Amino acid sequence: MGRGVWVIAVAFAALAVLGASDTFGRIKLVTLPQRERIDVRLEKDSFTLCEEERTLTLQQGRNKVDFSWANTYIDKGSIQFRVIKAPGKVNVLCVSYPPGENALVWTVSSEQAGPAKIRISYLIANFNRYYTYRAIADRGEKKLTMRCYLKMHNTTGERFVNANIYPKIGDRYKRSLDNGEAKLVLARKLTNVAFDKIYEFDANRRKETEMRYVLKNDKQHNLGLFTLPPGKVRIYQDDGHGGVAFLGEDWGATTPTGEEMKLFLGLAKDVVVKRALMSTETVNRRGPVRDVKQVYRFTLENFKKKEVLVRIVEHPSGEWEIKDKKLKVQIGEDTDPNKKEEDEDFAKFVKVEKKNVNEVIFHAKLPPTTKERKYILYYTLYLRNLW
Repeated sequence: MGRGVWVIAVAFAALAVLGASDTFGRIKLVTLPQRERIDVRLEKDSFTLCEEERTLTLQQGRNKVDFSWANTYIDKGSIQFRVIKAPGKVNVLCVSYPPGENALVWTVSSEQAGPAKIRISYLIANFNRYYTYRAIADRGEKKLTMRCYLKMHNTTGERFVNANIYPKIGDRYKRSLDNGEAKLVLARKLTNVAFDKIYEFDANRRKETEMRYVLKNDKQHNLGLFTLPPGKVRIYQDDGHGGVAFLGEDWGATTPTGEEMKLFLGLAKDVVVKRALMSTETVNRRGPVRDVKQVYRFTLENFKKKEVLVRIVEHPSGEWEIKDKKLKVQIGEDTDPNKKEEDEDFAKFVKVEKKNVNEVIFHAKLPPTTKERKYILYYTLYLRNLW
């Protein structure tokens, strides 16, 4: 089995010849029963489960199965012995661990003599795996094709021959992987994945507007089959000439079904959001306790020729409430003393989402603007019960 050597020896002793003593001496390596099947399960990030099948010839009565290994990163406490098929009833009576050795000995009773197919499972360390993605967006930036790759690096000390690999995503496949060897395989190809190009402004991160591709991991967007594992995502776009243009790369976080994977593309120059705190006022004072009223103003500019999706992320803390949401259109430049603001239908362009107790998101559909015509969003934040 390669550099990591498993040793299995079987000592047979029928009950008729046991005499007055059930004591068996340790039996060293004689021959290694050939491994008939090996499954390597990678569904969990924190460990690797291996299951192997072998056929042993058991004698009627008690048998001792000596299982040893060297230079292999096995969790001794995880090793399990199961009988899959045998001519009669087979029971594991006990297991012992010889001191100072990478070994254990099972005492097995067999109702009848004959071949028994056994399955031995164990957890093995240092079977490293990484996921990477290659995403190609169409010209209109509405749908993309995403290929999910699995890179496996075997440093367990064990050699896996014709192993059945069960990845976290994608179907099972058969591979051989020597100790120290690495392989890259295509785990899953996802096509017609609908996504949104979002311009996101979060003053807690930076003063500029960020461009992002946002992938919702659900069936409506042709995803939602499994949790997307974390990994580097390289992003391309169809260039319209039979090739692709590289847009950037980002680290995709673990994305459970129903959640979003947000991929950073860079800073936007043609979609601008400016934030300003207009006023702060103490209201409803009650001894040492008070409420605070804050009015915020966002200037939204879109110099593109089409409508874009803008997200404004705010992070209030404590007890808070948002009121007096307004959307206006500013006519005239900022330096124009005669500029004016006209009311716009807030619900038509903006949706407010309370993400959690410390995050609220304004989702805005922002039409094209000019220097003389831009959108202004106002909201009032009430911070309650401050000391």
